[in-house]
Amino acid sequence: MTSRSMAWAAGPLLIVALAGCSSATPQSGQTPAALRTTQLPQSAPQSSSTTSTTSPSPAVLATAVAPSAPSQCSASATAPNGRCLSSASVSWLPGLPDPSALDWQDADEVAKAYVITYHTWDASKDENQEYAAVRAAIYETGDFSRTQALDPESAQASKEFLPLKTDGARTTATVERVTTEGADTNPQRPNGTWQRNIFYAREYPDGRFNTQRGVGWITLTRGEGGSWFVSDAKWTTV
Repeated sequence: MTSRSMAWAAGPLLIVALAGCSSATPQSGQTPAALRTTQLPQSAPQSSSTTSTTSPSPAVLATAVAPSAPSQCSASATAPNGRCLSSASVSWLPGLPDPSALDWQDADEVAKAYVITYHTWDASKDENQEYAAVRAAIYETGDFSRTQALDPESAQASKEFLPLKTDGARTTATVERVTTEGADTNPQRPNGTWQRNIFYAREYPDGRFNTQRGVGWITLTRGEGGSWFVSDAKWTTV
């Protein structure tokens, strides 16, 4: 698998770090087809009852910059919050988490929206899994997004994407659980980032392909205004 094709940009961007108690080890370099290595900004979700409310350091805040995107974009290549997608060939999909209604100050919510968007593939609009990665990039920091160097037009469809192409089918992605890695159950780390392990399932219609389950080790960084953005992500299957 490729590092972006295996695993797989928007107003205020949130980054969610998912780190959970899992025996699996993140596979750096895996791509959208199965899992991609990404980095997420970290923050403490407002809904979390047991997490610390310590504010991230100024250095961490300074790293969360909005990803670059075209100055003009078509309606179809615009996310619901008005953010242009980085490729004009990519369209936003109905039924995805709505970034205009998302609480960007809740790191866990940002992380979950990122994972669901990243793993929702629609062959009626997408040529390969990289299209979903472009949509998910609205949740990433500018620095992290640029490291992905997404090029959906030239990417090859992965073996996980191919079963959808015969009739333009679509996957359904769900988050099954959210955990924190290690003995310290506080997802907010000393450097101000937010880290989570997001366990997800990517299901195919009609049982044409086995449900794919995996974990996203998501790191989020807090930006100005308190919004969280994904600054790193590593993926593995389980």
